[in-house]
Amino acid sequence: MADSDTETQDDYYSVLGISSAASVKDIKRAFRVIVKDHHPDISMDEEATDFQIFLNDVYETLMDPEKRAEYDAISGFQLGGTNPFRDVHAERDQVFVDEFSCIGCRNCNNVCPRTFEMEDEYGRARVVDQGLDTGEQIALLI
Repeated sequence: MADSDTETQDDYYSVLGISSAASVKDIKRAFRVIVKDHHPDISMDEEATDFQIFLNDVYETLMDPEKRAEYDAISGFQLGGTNPFRDVHAERDQVFVDEFSCIGCRNCNNVCPRTFEMEDEYGRARVVDQGLDTGEQIALLI
């Protein structure tokens, strides 16, 4: 949405206005409140459909125990969890796709076609092999 900034959208819990310790009931309640205000059939905002798709992804992730645990570990909400994409101390010798941030723009695949491939089911980039494209090509993605 126009009034949501990118940093907030990186944190699924902030998007829903709940804590990372929220219960399933809290997640459902927060999701319903936001949908009432921002659903494309109700909102006059031109970006409402895109935001609703994003909201649905947030809801699906947080309601599925396995996906939520994975999200929490990657996003640093789990005790001892770190996000390797944000940790400046992590070695940068391999290429990865942050599945929570990938928007399916095809840039990775276009710049490094031997390293990346577009996944059919969700339209996100996936790494299929390491070290085939040059370091200069990979650097264009950073």
